[in-house]
Amino acid sequence: MSTDISSEVAENRGYAFVGTGSGLWSLDIRNPSAVRQAGYYSFPVHHLAVEGSTGCLISSFCEGEETEDGKFSYGCGHVVEVLDLSRPEEPKLLGYARLHLAQTDPGYLEEARFPGGYVFLKSNMGSWYLLDLEWLKP
Repeated sequence: MSTDISSEVAENRGYAFVGTGSGLWSLDIRNPSAVRQAGYYSFPVHHLAVEGSTGCLISSFCEGEETEDGKFSYGCGHVVEVLDLSRPEEPKLLGYARLHLAQTDPGYLEEARFPGGYVFLKSNMGSWYLLDLEWLKP
């Protein structure tokens, strides 16, 4: 498992979930003297939150496109992926959303809170954003 300075860690139900730039690692920590890797999910994690058997992963992206006048336009945003972690060996994608911060907020996300059902996101400019996850329910 490769980690970096921006690793995020959450503990839940005897498992440690470690989010890194290379993905989400599930570690079985029920026996501290024999910690083992239980699972892996490929998604670059910048923020991680776990509530019950649900995980919320947030990553940043930047993309550009050529405009009609031949210039390039760039923009940055975030991807929020919500996972079913009831089986840490096999994290399963429940849904995702692509987010762009408000035009008046040129910052980046520095904090994420996941109290279940909602994701609260805070930018480094002090703005808070709310994402309702009710749309994930079948």
